[in-house]
Amino acid sequence: MSYNVEGLEFLKDCTNEELGVLVELITDKGSLTELLTGSKVYKENYPNHRAYVDLIQQEIIDFGYNSLNIFGDRSYKEVVKKVCKKMKVYDSSDDMYEMENKILGKAFHDSFDKMTEEDKKAILQDLNLNGLKLKDLEGRGGTLAFAGLFKAGGFGSYKMSVIVANSLARMITGKGLSLAVNAGLTRALSVFAGPFAIIMAAWTVVDIAGPAYRVISNAVPAIAALRKIHAN
Repeated sequence: MSYNVEGLEFLKDCTNEELGVLVELITDKGSLTELLTGSKVYKENYPNHRAYVDLIQQEIIDFGYNSLNIFGDRSYKEVVKKVCKKMKVYDSSDDMYEMENKILGKAFHDSFDKMTEEDKKAILQDLNLNGLKLKDLEGRGGTLAFAGLFKAGGFGSYKMSVIVANSLARMITGKGLSLAVNAGLTRALSVFAGPFAIIMAAWTVVDIAGPAYRVISNAVPAIAALRKIHAN
């Protein structure tokens, strides 16, 4: 079996704290089938996750495949595609990074949609998006609007990615990441945490296949958000 880790190479530049979110996800939600903790390099280097990034990459990809066939190539792109299809935001013309944008857009929008109108306005203010109207952020249009903001890059995309990454980290490890954010984003992080946890919990039961999907439904948005943070 061979692994195509295109899209995961940047994990080698992540901190142990950032990688720790993925490791916790693999060893907790994938505890029945994960192979990471049994490896020699893990036992000798934990918690220096940077020492076994290649194994983290492989584990994430493996969880995206339910087949028992041990032959053939496996790629991260196919894992992203699987999550995208489950979230009903897949378009065959999208490349891997556009699929990630749509997954982030849906995660952000679905969480945003559960907030009070007051909290929604506060989030938009903290993100300097006061020009957006709430009615334009409803339904699929809202998902695509947020996906477009993630795709656009810049400081707005960075702040949205920080919100997603921190919310996932808190949900998975119980604490946020030590990322540099301006004070104004503190309120957004607090407001976003509750609705986001509800949405992600719902995502993990979309597929009855078990721990494999529970891992990738959280891992893909976490990786996508970390990618945006490092790119910015």
